[in-house]
Amino acid sequence: MLRLAMNTFYREEVLSAISILNLDGPGNTLGILTSLLAGQATPGNDPAVIAAAAQLLLNQLGLPPPLGFAQGFLTNRFFLQKHFQAALAFNTPKNTVIVRVFHLKRTPLDFDNAFLASAPVVSGGLGQSNVKQEGANLSWSHRITARTSLNAFFRYIHRNFPILARKDDIYMGRVSLSRELSENMFGFVSYRYHQRVSDDSSGDYSENRVTASLSWRFR
Repeated sequence: MLRLAMNTFYREEVLSAISILNLDGPGNTLGILTSLLAGQATPGNDPAVIAAAAQLLLNQLGLPPPLGFAQGFLTNRFFLQKHFQAALAFNTPKNTVIVRVFHLKRTPLDFDNAFLASAPVVSGGLGQSNVKQEGANLSWSHRITARTSLNAFFRYIHRNFPILARKDDIYMGRVSLSRELSENMFGFVSYRYHQRVSDDSSGDYSENRVTASLSWRFR
């Protein structure tokens, strides 16, 4: 049986740097999975049990809690941030899929040309304080056996920095195999590709990584 869960929001607010560095709103991955499992649970089920099951599924998928995130940096400035996000999740007995799109625009409240002209370093936090980001993420998990899953995760983000006249395109993909070794232990083997293509040649970056890991869940 196919089960669906949807989550969408638009938020406009003033944030500090600390708030931005910890950005993770109602559209976070754990929230989406919790909504999905809550729709499948029988009426009267303990929400804490559902939340624990969602966290377990998140561990099995090997996904980061926020699928779409903002770039942050340390500063004492405040920003007006406009953030739209939409996510769709569905699962079948053997497959779980999460799709997310987002658009984010962040502008410093105290920005003016005189302040910019007097700044000693434009390419650092000041240059990155005015940013527009949009992107999409796709994650898919296929249960091979009761204890083994094949997982795939793909992300694309376009970033525009008007002050720097710079645009970045970020591509990331990961394929992994996860195995539940015991009730509380999980093993992962993964391959990740990460590439950033920038108008600024010094900002180009590419990475290939193979990782093997073990994780333990404490109760």
